Amino acid sequence: MAPKVKFQQELPDSEAAIDESFYRTFAGPYGEQVLDLLRSVYHDVSSFDADTHMTAYKEGQRSIFLQIQTRIDNYNNRDVRKGK
Repeated sequence: MAPKVKFQQELPDSEAAIDESFYRTFAGPYGEQVLDLLRSVYHDVSSFDADTHMTAYKEGQRSIFLQIQTRIDNYNNRDVRKGK
């Protein structure tokens, strides 16, 4: 397991630090490529299936992508980065 990195003025387990970790993980060309793949596979498609168990399974996969995207959005929308 990789060691935790201390972020500027924040505790490693704070929500802001976790958001930053997600952002840094998916920043750059490789991370963006992975995020684009996850988006195309789990976000831009329907979760519905005639089998309700499969629908729940697909929705679980989609929720993981949404969590990643939300963390990245949280990081991008912090007041510090907006110059406030």
